[in-house]
Amino acid sequence: MKGGSRTVLCLIRSMSDTRLMPDPRETIKWPETTVGDVAFFLLRDWANRDFVESFPAAVQEELRTSGISAYHRYVKKVENRKALQQKI
Repeated sequence: MKGGSRTVLCLIRSMSDTRLMPDPRETIKWPETTVGDVAFFLLRDWANRDFVESFPAAVQEELRTSGISAYHRYVKKVENRKALQQKI
């Protein structure tokens, strides 16, 4: 997280990585967490932004009402994951 712009570029590149990994979060554990998910969460934390505006309008509303599960439903489709990566 201290790597500055190099860190940001690495995290953005990693967002499309769909390899499964243990969920490192201390709160809600998602059983199908990917490297790309962790990259997105780290990027969000590093930038201190929630990136809601990067999602389509319908998903933005679902994020507000359903939280992180809406994110996981959206990125389950590889093309959505790549679209989010491109926007960020």
